[in-house]
This record gives sequence, C-alpha cells and structure tokens, in this order.
Amino acid sequence: MVAQCKHMTETRSAALEALSADLARTVRFVRALKQRYGVPDPASLPLLFRLLDGPKRPTELADALHLDLSVVSRQLTSLSGRDLVAKTKDPGDGRAHQVEITDAGRAVTVDVERIRTEFLAHLVQEWDEADVRHFATYVRRLSESLDQTECASR
Repeated sequence: MVAQCKHMTETRSAALEALSADLARTVRFVRALKQRYGVPDPASLPLLFRLLDGPKRPTELADALHLDLSVVSRQLTSLSGRDLVAKTKDPGDGRAHQVEITDAGRAVTVDVERIRTEFLAHLVQEWDEADVRHFATYVRRLSESLDQTECASR
C-alpha cells in the first residue's frame, strides 16, 4: 500500500510538472495572441476588463492586477489618450479620482472577447462537447484557486 501511495505521488508530481510546462507555454502564446487584438497597448487590456465592473481608483486597479502603480498610471494615460477610459471624481473623496471605461473602451472589450472566443472555438473544434465542458470546469476551478490564493496572500 505504501508503494502504491508513493507511486501516486510520483505520478501526481510528474503530472504537475507537465502541467506547469504546458501552462507556461500557453501563457506565452496568449501574450503573443494579444498582438492580434489591434490594440496598440495589449498589456493594458486587463485594466479595461477590470473597469467593466465600474469605476475604480488607480490604486485599486494596481492592487487587483498585482502591478506597480506607475505601470497602471502609464497604461491609463495610454488608454485615456485613445478615449477608452475617462477620469472622474471619486464620490467618496473629492480630492481623489477614479477611472471609468468609456463606450469606446467597452467596444474594445467586446471585440477582444469575440476574437478570444472565436480563436478558442477554432482550437477545440475537434474536441467533443464533453471534453470542452470538462476543460471549462477545470479551468474555472484553477481560476478560483488562483483567486483564493490571491486573497489569502493579502
């Protein structure tokens, strides 16, 4: 029984190593895919998507995305210059400002989401429906674990 548990641990370890390598390769590919979105600064896209939930202070965005405030400020300046976001007064603190997404920014997120969905549909077109559902479930579980780990580390 001990040998069997050890074997399962080695099998799990090997699976995790393979998963780690595959995820790293996937992340590199997704970064390259962002260039196809037609957005001059694809690194700023997570800011736009975070703003779909409503206006936020730049510090909130930096915290949520685990970025330095200077990076967020630079990206917001770029987005603002393209009229994708707009500064507004913070209703809770008149000295501070928030940033909100504009209609043009919402249109960009719709386009990006369409491109991502079409691309993913193409990638899994040979998969059967059950495999797609299972994969979606596993990715959601992974995302939830990431969120829980992120919250626990604060």
